[in-house]
Amino acid sequence: MGEPVQKRIVIARYKEDITWIDKLPEGWHPIVIQKKTEDLQGDMPNAGREPASFLFAVARHYSQIKPDDIWAFVQGNPFDHGPDFPDILYKEPEGYMPIGGHSLKQCDDNGAPDHPNIPLKELYEKWLKRPCPKVLHFTPGGQFMVRGRDLLRFPLKWYVGVMDDVTPAWNCYVMERIWGEIYAK
Repeated sequence: MGEPVQKRIVIARYKEDITWIDKLPEGWHPIVIQKKTEDLQGDMPNAGREPASFLFAVARHYSQIKPDDIWAFVQGNPFDHGPDFPDILYKEPEGYMPIGGHSLKQCDDNGAPDHPNIPLKELYEKWLKRPCPKVLHFTPGGQFMVRGRDLLRFPLKWYVGVMDDVTPAWNCYVMERIWGEIYAK
């Protein structure tokens, strides 16, 4: 009999009202990554949108991640892109599980139609070391759940390097489109 499964929910917050965390299902432990604002010190600069916050949280807590743990990653307001939230928190992921998967979208390897000319193909191949598909399917908002073992497939150094890559310009939209590719079995 191993250690009990821990459930962690990373919340990427800027100025959103996050009082909803008081109503999380039992057993979920919130990790709020606060972006710096004019009123709040914060954990990190306001750059890279949610992907930078998610990567920052994984890097900060990397040594505590256990293979069977469940990790959820959501926006400060997870409901707009994830109407299945918080109900999905009662499920147990085996691999990547999108939050808001009802609204699957697709784009080409250039980010079109919603964000054409983002460096999707270039960053995909840099980060994943394999050819980028011509068409990618993704969930808007980039919210998801995975097991700790999925997070641990990549070394800490990978998370830190990718975090640096997502902060410039529109690069954060690349990550939103490839979370499922990163953690696919």
